[in-house]
Order: sequence, then structure tokens, then C-alpha cells
Amino acid sequence: MKRALLCLAVALVACEGRAAPAAWTCQLTRVIDGDTLHARCDGEKVKVRLLRIDTPEVDEEGFRAAGTALRHFLGDAPLELEFERPGIAVADGYGRLLAYVRVRGELANVEMVRLGWSAFWTKYGDGRFADAFRKAEREAREARRGLWADDVSR
Repeated sequence: MKRALLCLAVALVACEGRAAPAAWTCQLTRVIDGDTLHARCDGEKVKVRLLRIDTPEVDEEGFRAAGTALRHFLGDAPLELEFERPGIAVADGYGRLLAYVRVRGELANVEMVRLGWSAFWTKYGDGRFADAFRKAEREAREARRGLWADDVSR
């Protein structure tokens, strides 16, 4: 498993679609922004891109707040990485594992939408938690949270 994880972490084309555990337990090492983090899994460093969300970039309103929200939500608890197709890990062109991140039983991806820092991002499909994402987005919009607030800070 360690070799498969390392192979995926560097996004080698030959690794694409390699069999993986249904979920990997990892420890957060750094939050980059509202939809990207670094973690340590089985002693290996990995970059992770949260599936189905797209939070503000560095030059956009809400950038700092989204990163802070993700960092706060994750805390120091162990992270569990789940993949769109259970047991099949996929990395993007930047070497980031594309994953759902579960902490304390909750999906961080859905929580970022519920907090209002991303719409449900369907550019690459709806995914397996589509209903939860739709409900979270509706809730955030109605409550005017995050990006839907009257005053969004950078």
C-alpha cells in the first residue's frame, strides 16, 4: 500500500486508477486554502484536493476566510480520505489526490458548502454525495453564509 500511496502522491500517469483502500486515515499537516490541504498518510506526504468544491483563490473575496474555515473544521482530528470510486485513488495534474475528506464522521467537502465558502461544484459531475451537497448549498444560500453573505471579507 505504501508504494501505491507514494506513486499516487507524485501523480505518475502509470498510477492513475491504481487500487487503493476504501479510505486512508491521515493526519493534517497544512491547509493551503479552502479546498486544498497537505497530509501525512502511512508516513508519506500527500497533497489533497477536496472533491466537488471550488473555494475562492488568493485574489478573490473569501480566500482567507475559506482557508480558516477548513482549518477550524478539521482541527487536529485524524482525516479519512475517501475516493469517488471506493478503492480507486485518482490524482489531478498537480499531483493532488482527489478525495472526500471525512473528519469525526462528517464530510469536510459538504461542510465547506454548508458554511458558504463554495457552491456545489459539478464541473466534473455530481459525485456520490450529490444530495448532501445540494442540501448544504441551499442551506448556505438561505442563511446568507460565506460567499452569499452581504459582506464577504478577503
